[in-house]
Amino acid sequence: MKLKDKTVVVTGGARGIGKALCNAFAREGAQVVVADILEHEATEAAAEIDGLAVACDVTRESDIQELVNETERVYGSIDLFCSNAGICSGEPDHSASASNDTWQVCWDIHVMAHVYAAYCSAINDQTRRRLFCTNGVGCRITKPDWRRSLFRVKTRSRRVCRITVYHPW
Repeated sequence: MKLKDKTVVVTGGARGIGKALCNAFAREGAQVVVADILEHEATEAAAEIDGLAVACDVTRESDIQELVNETERVYGSIDLFCSNAGICSGEPDHSASASNDTWQVCWDIHVMAHVYAAYCSAINDQTRRRLFCTNGVGCRITKPDWRRSLFRVKTRSRRVCRITVYHPW
């Protein structure tokens, strides 16, 4: 995908892999939206690349929808949505050590955030866009039939566009 003059959204864009993605996309000439729950750091990261910072808690569908709306208001249609936000919790050698509350937060960030990203970016218009998910949760990139449910989107993904899942381990 050629990124010059494309609009790219990166969740978790204030630090780590997300910030590296934002920098790389900006070098390629993309209009980059740095979305993060860490509003101050997102603003700093966006300023470094002449991008747009949007405060976003990916565990809330309404925040993802507002991110999509703000991006489309400023730049128009989204060409690439990188659902990248993630956290690490529990003891490093025993993930089952985490509490139920921690597991729920991990589920919301590492699974539901991708569902919200797919749903919210898909319902606004019928343009072709790509969803890139990191964290290795088994999410898929799709160009869905916009009238179908998310379940149909996932089952039809193999025939629409490339699947890109980044496994950091």
